[in-house]
Amino acid sequence: MQTPAQCAGVCLCVGIANLGRRGQNLPDARIGTRPTLLFFMSYPLSPQDATAWLRLSYAGLPTHRARALLQHFGSPHTIFDAAHNEGKQLRDEFKLTERALEKLRGCTTKDVERQLDSMVAHNIGVATEAEFPSLLRQIGDDVPAFLFVRGSFSPRDERTIGIVGTRNMTEYGRGLAHTFGVELARAGWTVASGLARGIDTAGHMGALDGGGRTIAATGCGLDIVYPSENRELMTRIEAAGAVLSEWAPTTPPEPWHFPARNRIIVGLSRAVIVVEAQQKSGALITATLAATHDRTVFAVPGNIHKPQSRGPHQLIKEGAELMESVDDVLEFLGAEVRFIEDDEDEPETRTERPIEIRSEMASVKSQSLELPLGASDAPVGEQNGVRKTPPRPLASKRVREEEPVAPPTNLAPNELRLYLLLEADPRHMDDLAEAASLEPGPTNAALVMLELKGFARRLPGNLFVKPAKTT
Repeated sequence: MQTPAQCAGVCLCVGIANLGRRGQNLPDARIGTRPTLLFFMSYPLSPQDATAWLRLSYAGLPTHRARALLQHFGSPHTIFDAAHNEGKQLRDEFKLTERALEKLRGCTTKDVERQLDSMVAHNIGVATEAEFPSLLRQIGDDVPAFLFVRGSFSPRDERTIGIVGTRNMTEYGRGLAHTFGVELARAGWTVASGLARGIDTAGHMGALDGGGRTIAATGCGLDIVYPSENRELMTRIEAAGAVLSEWAPTTPPEPWHFPARNRIIVGLSRAVIVVEAQQKSGALITATLAATHDRTVFAVPGNIHKPQSRGPHQLIKEGAELMESVDDVLEFLGAEVRFIEDDEDEPETRTERPIEIRSEMASVKSQSLELPLGASDAPVGEQNGVRKTPPRPLASKRVREEEPVAPPTNLAPNELRLYLLLEADPRHMDDLAEAASLEPGPTNAALVMLELKGFARRLPGNLFVKPAKTT
């Protein structure tokens, strides 16, 4: 079986059928300068198939709808066929608007020659949901429909921990993130992060220096190295893990891409470690998202006089697990994994999840993301010989649902339009985009800015609510 580095052309890591026979030795026939059929993890992909995946990535479909279409139709080709065949099934069963149908039809003739050349040049494959590590398939409507990949997944990626934090790190933070990466790798864990400069880079480097695996989720096409100084690091990650993106090759980095890619880091991870982060930073959004998806959040305390310490200290006040060493994480997750394995071995004897990851997830779908991270309704005591510690008291915070937060006067036009459409009840991003007459890209960008400013809260599945005023 060829590795990504050995593969000379377009490659596909795919879990759907009918894309060709597996394991067959095919002749090196060519269309132009491209191989007609090459292999990645024993699955063949022709240039025609690669073209279809690229075109589907430009259709602008919401993630959950794209997933539903792929699960029903099996491939981009048949989705496009259904769109051209009057589109009745797509309208009736999958609730696609006429506007979405027109865009989908338009993508069937989109020129993706440059993107296809980049897939060949950079050994970029496509992974569908069936090929994802199991944890990434367990985040509901936030599961990606498919991913562009450099490198490959491994069974070891079922044991993954995320390390996130600020780009503007201190030497203290850099040293800790690197050390955590080294020690987690030596303990057999994969490290996930976002390839950004700062804490992300230190965590990736630590995992590699520890001889382990690491996975990076990026906010641009995989033929683009961002930041540019991480070119060598990206090559190392590809050889010892995977670099992932939802965006087609040649797509430049955009500010709103990065909060969106954080859910992939969360989805891959059993727990997320926040090393350093300013208040209202992207790392805190990642931590909050981790709590909504039942991942344990660990926060590393720091110098109280440094702004980089304010984010982790805020998380600790709200109930995140305080982390001083990797042993804290491994001890916690060791107990968790034993419970999960017991649950799988004896499904008939258990009716509840045997351990609650430190968050109040029972009612998350009806609450905002500003949830205490430390609550657990599970009883204190012992289960299967493992002692559970009492939950840390939560920060006191009174919420008045009847007093919505007023928008500031300096909101951008798209932000203001969307803010005025937000309600106390969750609304899906698609509905907001349609009501505001905005394309998905500008809608996502404006919602991310509202979230960062504290005037919108994201729930799982791309649902948004207007936050209540807190005192």
